[in-house]
Amino acid sequence: MKGLNFSMKKIIILLTIIFISCGSDGESSNSSPREEVSNDKLETLDWPLDYPIFEIYECLENKGLSDLPSPEVTDSEILIRFDEGYDEDFHNEFNILIDECEVKINEDDENDNREEAAEVKEEPAEVKEEPAEVKEEAASEPTISIGEIVKDDSYLDYHRYIDVAGLRMFVLPEVGEEFIYKVGEIYYLMLQKGEHIDQDIRSSYLKTVKNDFVFQKIGYEGPERYGLDSDPPGIDCCPGKGYEDNQTDFIWEYPSASGDDQIGEVVEHLLHTVTGVAFALEFTEWNWENPNSEIVLAMNEAIEKNIFDISSYEEIKNSGNIEDFNRITSIEFAFWGIVTEWGYGDIYDLPHDEFTISTPSEVKEQLPLFHKLFEDTIKTIFTPPNKDYLRELFR
Repeated sequence: MKGLNFSMKKIIILLTIIFISCGSDGESSNSSPREEVSNDKLETLDWPLDYPIFEIYECLENKGLSDLPSPEVTDSEILIRFDEGYDEDFHNEFNILIDECEVKINEDDENDNREEAAEVKEEPAEVKEEPAEVKEEAASEPTISIGEIVKDDSYLDYHRYIDVAGLRMFVLPEVGEEFIYKVGEIYYLMLQKGEHIDQDIRSSYLKTVKNDFVFQKIGYEGPERYGLDSDPPGIDCCPGKGYEDNQTDFIWEYPSASGDDQIGEVVEHLLHTVTGVAFALEFTEWNWENPNSEIVLAMNEAIEKNIFDISSYEEIKNSGNIEDFNRITSIEFAFWGIVTEWGYGDIYDLPHDEFTISTPSEVKEQLPLFHKLFEDTIKTIFTPPNKDYLRELFR
């Protein structure tokens, strides 16, 4: 992916599967030759840390090569070891295809550069007369990258944050740095290239997230630790300085959780923020306050067909808080619909009482209103992260 810029710090922290593709001195890192280190079985492949291994692996899988060995990242290099589970034929095919992928990625980067140069060259004269405005607009569009963790005591109880493609993630003190980067990695993976991505729609979404101060909160071990049910709660709701309203709920780090449970926690609450806030700002179809919006009509279809059960949320409605009831039920339904469309049913033990279908085909057949909404919006902006990759990340 063009524009990857992981730092050395992130590589060390994110265990065995953190991928880097930042160039050096304006040259493509793909040009760095890999070295081969002999072992008793098959050779171990060795690359510098700026080698775009994530792009390479995506290309290899697209060419039909699966069950790839996990990269091993050290302080100075990336290693691919072929253990007893791999035979000589697989190893040879790996080497052949990886050369093809390097060529393809280099060609894609060159084409991108030519297209960008052409766009600048063909810029209308009236735009050239106002370079200051052009520069300001370009600067407002976030790049799809993961930043460093920033320490900043000016944000009330949230003294650290990380920016990922314009989404600022504020972190409470107890959360580990490794977990912060993993959360950032999942959102980053959701924004990778895909055949259905519409760059104009995605670009507009990214600008809305940044310019409207949409943010995500990350905490440790759950709301009880911070007295969120108390009056007043033990921590501030929001960081302040513009980051006050456009958020939904926390992502919790649970140190003793299983890999699937922690993946489920992160993906669910990222999607709450995406659909309940960013999409509600970006698309009229996702305005959960409008009873005739597409998301509300799709949810009602699921309720009427006994696919989505809202009984656990009735207490909110009965308390008189209709706004919270409408918001929470819509984002919960959207989350279930999206992860089912993504094929994540096994991560969330679907089907179950709250959502009774579990496969993309069932969504398409039984929830046509949501399926269309998914195709028109979610699918044009996001790509589902590979489940095996996520499970390795949280192993």
